[in-house]
Amino acid sequence: MTLHHGPVLTVADDGPGVPAEERERVFQRFYRGEATASDIQGNGMGLALARAIAECHGFSLSLMDKAEGASFVLQRRGSVQGQ
Repeated sequence: MTLHHGPVLTVADDGPGVPAEERERVFQRFYRGEATASDIQGNGMGLALARAIAECHGFSLSLMDKAEGASFVLQRRGSVQGQ
């Protein structure tokens, strides 16, 4: 996890990642990724709720391109992510 000036909060992991074609769909209510194992519990609400809460507070939540894993970025709307 890194915190950039702006504010920008990035949470990244080195897991299997999210395929490019699913990167916006993971924020839809009740969506579970195509590769999600059937034995993994959940209802597909976590990211939809996180994005809705962020937007209520003037932030955006997005999923960025990453070679391995996933990288979620929370930032104030209209700000540009720093390096």
